[in-house]
Parts: sequence; C-alpha cells; structure tokens
Amino acid sequence: MSEFVDGRQTPVVDRRALIIGAATGAAGLAAGVALGADRAAAASLPDGLETVAVPTRVRDHRVAFDGEVRAIYARHWEQTAADVAALREKYATPVFGTVDPTELVDELARCIDPADNALGNSSQHVHLQQILVGMEADGVDDEDMYLAAMTHDLGKVLLLTDEDPVNVVCTNRPIGEHPPGIGLDNVVFQWNHDEFIWERMGDLVPDHVAWLMRYHSIEIGPSRPYMDERDLEYLERWLVPFRRYDFGTKSTHSFDPAAVERWKPLLRDRLPQSVTI
Repeated sequence: MSEFVDGRQTPVVDRRALIIGAATGAAGLAAGVALGADRAAAASLPDGLETVAVPTRVRDHRVAFDGEVRAIYARHWEQTAADVAALREKYATPVFGTVDPTELVDELARCIDPADNALGNSSQHVHLQQILVGMEADGVDDEDMYLAAMTHDLGKVLLLTDEDPVNVVCTNRPIGEHPPGIGLDNVVFQWNHDEFIWERMGDLVPDHVAWLMRYHSIEIGPSRPYMDERDLEYLERWLVPFRRYDFGTKSTHSFDPAAVERWKPLLRDRLPQSVTI
C-alpha cells in the first residue's frame, strides 16, 4: 500500500522489572522502594530477580501515562449519537484505497494505542503476536478464532491518519436507552476502530467473525440487556473466549513476529487479495 512506509515498533522493557524484583526470606523488600503498590507488584515477580529501585522519572511517567489514558476514555465516552453519525458519514468513503489485508496487518507495527496501559508503548502488531501465541499455546484449533485475531484491530490503522485517537481506540458503551433484547445491531455505540473495519470487511468473513469485528470492544455489562438471541449466542461462543486472548495476553515485553507470518496464509486463503479500506 503506497500510503504506508514499512516500519516496526520495538517493544519496551517489561514495566514489572522496572518497579522492583522479588524479595525472598527475612531480607524483605529493599529499603529504597517506597510505594506499597510497588511492594505488592514485587511479591508476584519470579524468585531470583535483582531488587532495583524505581527511578522517580519512571514513576512520574507512569502517572502521566495513566492520567492520559483516563482523559482519552473520558472524551471517548462523551461521544453522542450525533458524533457517531458524523463519524459514520466521514468514513463512508475509502480512506486508504485498495490494499492487501496482509499489508494492513504489517502496518499495525506503526500503530500505538495511547489508551492501552497494559501494552504501554508496544505496537498493535506486538499485541497481535501475543494473541496468536496465546491461542497456539492453548491448542486453539478453530481457524475462525485466528481469522478474528488477524482482522479485529485492523481499523486501528486510522491512528496513522490525522483522526483524533479518541475516535479510534477505547471500549464502547451503548448511547442512550433502548428496548431490552432489541439486538446490538439496533443499538448506538460509541464509534471507534471496530465499526470502521466492520464497515469495510464485515461482509467478507463469516457472520460470527463480523460480529466480533464490530463488538469486540463493547463493555459487556451495559450491553447485555440489549442483546438478542444471536448476540447472546455469539457472546458466549465467541467474544468471551476471544477476550481471554485479546485482553489476557497483553504485555510490554512478550513478542514473536513469526507468529503473524504463520497466520498470514489464512488471510490469503479467506480474504480477497485487495480490499477497499
């Protein structure tokens, strides 16, 4: 895709190792560590790591980062139905033109989600690697789960445009009140990368994978009352298992670029070689 330049995000060091190492026996925790939260985190680290103090600048950066995450979420949840309608209209026409889906996957290496404090500054490509490795490790053998993994966050390429990240990332809540059981397709949610990629590729994949594309970022509690039978089935059969990997494998240091290469043939088999994005 000519609009993009090849790039790869270098994963950052695991922040657990930046707080403190594990303390053993009567020695306890190092006297230089001041925060109780740091002590609690240290207790869960593997034995044998050296004890290190947290530089003040690292703690200050972490506080600032977490504050920015909260600010982004607050602004995202302020989206109104009118904002959603405007964003749908804005992105009703192609943004990047005709592209190979595997190229979109590669471009995730340049996409950093500023609202994801579990990934830190690791790229969405690293996040994808972690999901795939987690599925492989658990022996997941359903190709549709891997297809969902490879495609669900492709809408985050909008981070490479001038779009406000507030409209690209974060989880989504229902906007306004709706009749119980009306079905999620009839509910207005905040707009982000989910809706963007679903509009582009939802008709190219099986219905349950398209549903995951569109709703993988929803907050389940506020959304459940509006679910119909299809939504409830897909929630239990697909979203809950998928979130085990989408939310549960995030790390600032674990990566395996070869994992993505292992699953690119699946995209070539299941999707057209060119898609209008």
